[in-house]
Amino acid sequence: MFTKIKLFKSIAVALTFIVLISSMSTGQLSVYASGDNTREIVPVPIEPGGGTVMTKDVIYSGTLSAGSTHYFLFTPSYSGLFTVETFGTTDTYGTVSGNVGTSLTDDDSGELTNFAIGFYQTEGNTTIITVRHFFSAGTGSYTIQVRDQRAQIYTFNYGSGNIDTTPDSVTPSEKLLSMGYAVGVHENKPKSHVNQTIATTFKRFNSEVIFFAGHGGSGGGSLVFMNSSGGYDWFYDNSAEFSSMSNTKVAVWAACYSGLDPDGTGTRKSIAQKSIDQGAQSAIGWDQAIGNTAARKWTNKFFTELANAKTVSQAASSAGSVFLWPWDGSYSGWQVFGDGTTMVSYPNVNPKSGGSSIQNGFIDATKEDFVDLITNYDYSSYELKNLGTRYYKTINGNLTNDFVDAYNDGTYMKSTESISLAEIINAESIMYSENTFCPQKSVYSNGILFDRLVSSEEHIIHFKQDGSIIPIKMIFTEYESNDGIAYQDVTCINLYTNEFINYENICTIY
Repeated sequence: MFTKIKLFKSIAVALTFIVLISSMSTGQLSVYASGDNTREIVPVPIEPGGGTVMTKDVIYSGTLSAGSTHYFLFTPSYSGLFTVETFGTTDTYGTVSGNVGTSLTDDDSGELTNFAIGFYQTEGNTTIITVRHFFSAGTGSYTIQVRDQRAQIYTFNYGSGNIDTTPDSVTPSEKLLSMGYAVGVHENKPKSHVNQTIATTFKRFNSEVIFFAGHGGSGGGSLVFMNSSGGYDWFYDNSAEFSSMSNTKVAVWAACYSGLDPDGTGTRKSIAQKSIDQGAQSAIGWDQAIGNTAARKWTNKFFTELANAKTVSQAASSAGSVFLWPWDGSYSGWQVFGDGTTMVSYPNVNPKSGGSSIQNGFIDATKEDFVDLITNYDYSSYELKNLGTRYYKTINGNLTNDFVDAYNDGTYMKSTESISLAEIINAESIMYSENTFCPQKSVYSNGILFDRLVSSEEHIIHFKQDGSIIPIKMIFTEYESNDGIAYQDVTCINLYTNEFINYENICTIY
């Protein structure tokens, strides 16, 4: 689970010495220095009596005799999610009880044959933890620690004229805190920051939740952190910083091409797939370019749904369904890697569950609504990834923001806007200007020249707002810089007035 197990193996002699001390005296405190971190290893009494009082992030050591059970007491000063786990070569069996719901037990969810139990505890309530050998006649030494379950959020302000993802942390951090995680929000950090050690030997990169919002490389397999000078600090799938993620429940890489295999041969990996290879239970990546605004809306909905006890796959499907237009990368460009049934809202170390796939934020619809649309209106249909199909009313072959969703579970939802047949006929009769706007061949942003126009596509949609239907031209353009940074621009133009429209105001259902 933890990379610290490697340290334990390398200091086996030191730990043996500590255990010997514990057999002679129960009051001594041993200190082991590891790099810039100091770990306290506190001996456990052979006969614990009422139990050893534990402090979070302190490592305790003990030796189990045949048939013995060691007791620990942990009382947090704040409510939250915690994990208790043992380390070493002894086959431990653990229990957790005391204001944590049903008594929790575990055998081998930790490193090797160690137990690991996740639990939620409220401020001031005492958790009772027991440790015994899995076999009644078994003996052996172990170490044990209680720590926070953590979430790490990385956002960046890449400079004037470039993207600023620092606002992207607001909703995810709020939702993760509500679930009980200890949340670290990190702005403009270098890639080395992810491997710094906290909570004794616990690395940030091995937190239960990882969320990155920033630039991704156009070829996949790379992200862009920021160095101390404010410049780009490239993080690759084969970078040394990509260490163990064995504790990670979900890693969300909200960056262009974070789900794209760089070479298609398996030699290199997408950032999302590499997360799974390093032990993460699930990960989210994109196989195309996504805009900053769209990514923020997607991740806000995703973390909101995780807090509503949805699985990773359900939360991702819900997040994708709030986007109106199928050409947006956030509509279906996201991908779930690993175990999509993972649930983040529960303290389990290895959470797996099902649950409802009904989405929030839409109006209930019936089969009759669906039949009416496909019988009496022109329509276009697009797959809703992992959910079902969306059927759009169309005007002159162009999509509108009036639709019905037919979900795979047999339920139906529809949009809040409703466009009548008379409104469609009227819209079809109106001539609107043919805007001749063309994307630039290159753009210059924050000292970076994006001089390669990778692709550009345009669509016309009819958007009903405040009782009126507005024809809008949408132009999605992707650029690439000389050093491989992907950049997406979305231009929206009102074809009645030729005025520009903020895409953020028309890209989602609400």
